[in-house]
Amino acid sequence: MEQKVIYNGQILTLTHFWATGEPCLWITDPQQIGMPKMEFVGGYPNEYCIFLKNLTETELSQIKEDNNAYESQVTSDVDLNTIKKLAIGRLGMNYPKDDQKKTYTMPSNSYVRQYQEVPESKR
Repeated sequence: MEQKVIYNGQILTLTHFWATGEPCLWITDPQQIGMPKMEFVGGYPNEYCIFLKNLTETELSQIKEDNNAYESQVTSDVDLNTIKKLAIGRLGMNYPKDDQKKTYTMPSNSYVRQYQEVPESKR
């Protein structure tokens, strides 16, 4: 699991520390070394991270809130009709045929975020 996240206005990589497997926020820029709770964790000069166990519940909640807000902003700025026109017109993509479709059954403890209604014609 590696994912870019925003924490205190900085973009860090959410990953697992290579030595222990603990979840952490890894630096993406050497200037982040001075961030609060940043720890030197390796033999190379750029091996710094913030362990999630050292963050407060408030800080963890803020990370989730900031990243959810950013994701919503990014997805709302996307014009799906423009993407569709480019995919079909410029890239030659087509809708899948019935024999190319696969059905996926989600586990009961999983969830899906739905940002808009799916038109009846696409169900």
